[in-house]
Amino acid sequence: MSTLRHVALLSAAFVLPSVAARADVAVLTSSKDATLFNDGVGNRANGGNFSFYAGRAGTLTAWPVRRGLVAFDLSSIPAGSTITNVQLRLYMSQTNSGAKSFSVHRVTTGWNEGTTVGFSGNGGDAVVGDVTWLHTFWNNQFWNSPGGDYVATASATTSVNAVGYYNWGSTAQLVADVQAWVNAPSSSHGWILIGPEQSGQKSAKQFEARESLAQYRPQLTVTYTPPAPTVYCTARTNSLGCLTAIGFSGVPDANAGSGFVISASNIVNNKAGVLFYGVDGPTALPFQGGFLCVKAPTTRTPSQNSLGSSPPSNDCSGTYAYDFNARIAAGVDARLVAGVSVAAQYWSRDPAASFTTNLTNAVSFVIQP
Repeated sequence: MSTLRHVALLSAAFVLPSVAARADVAVLTSSKDATLFNDGVGNRANGGNFSFYAGRAGTLTAWPVRRGLVAFDLSSIPAGSTITNVQLRLYMSQTNSGAKSFSVHRVTTGWNEGTTVGFSGNGGDAVVGDVTWLHTFWNNQFWNSPGGDYVATASATTSVNAVGYYNWGSTAQLVADVQAWVNAPSSSHGWILIGPEQSGQKSAKQFEARESLAQYRPQLTVTYTPPAPTVYCTARTNSLGCLTAIGFSGVPDANAGSGFVISASNIVNNKAGVLFYGVDGPTALPFQGGFLCVKAPTTRTPSQNSLGSSPPSNDCSGTYAYDFNARIAAGVDARLVAGVSVAAQYWSRDPAASFTTNLTNAVSFVIQP
């Protein structure tokens, strides 16, 4: 187990220990998908169907242009993660055209899937809540531009030919899209799928939607590096002149069972102490000459003894260590689940009457799935 030692002024920033970067993968099924039909009046919808469409249909329909919408719930990716790879997979299940290029563009306005189930690729009459060529929510909320609001530059482009699976990515722009959505979840509106739409062009293709069989549903695979634990706040110099310091090793993990150890060093030897933590964020509240760095309410772990040099010696050889993953696995705190942010700090006794207690700096971290 490694420890972290700091000597810093009140306003100093603390340096993180070196930990190996960990790549995690989230495999997600679309949370909503739908088709836009260029009917001109915004009355065609298809959000509840087993499939959605993109491209241009033949001349037998009055609204030949179709655009597909698809979005994903990214809430399982911890805030602060760094996105490194993004793959969008769709299953194309029906077509009367050959190989055509289809591009996905980032959507910039929120939209509602709706419930209408159309027939023969032509959609059905829109009902309240459907997304249409004109509406984000039929019949009183609108796109800024008919046909959807999206970034003109494609995030990724793929040639789609015969029936089968097709992938978009990973491109720098797909990665940037997902990174932006993880950083600002309220901006996460998915992509619009656009194929050739010129007059005389026959390019329409049918893609399976989230209502389809599980193996055919739209799938997004995101590789990301979770945020590393961060040391923050200011420790108090104890009565022996030592600056106590918090440290950590391993990765906070909802499923590991052990291995994420929160430690403290420069502790007065043979003194009782506890690690306390909270899930309501960090703070820096002055307390007994130090700082309470964890927002209340807080929870205490079992008391520990700092050990170190044998009595009657008084020095700073004491240490603490607590495996937080073991606490997660024990199930004693139902709040400690994947995605939750935790702040933690050590409290310890100090032999000098003027001190009574001592406080380390603190560490914040996100429990990984």
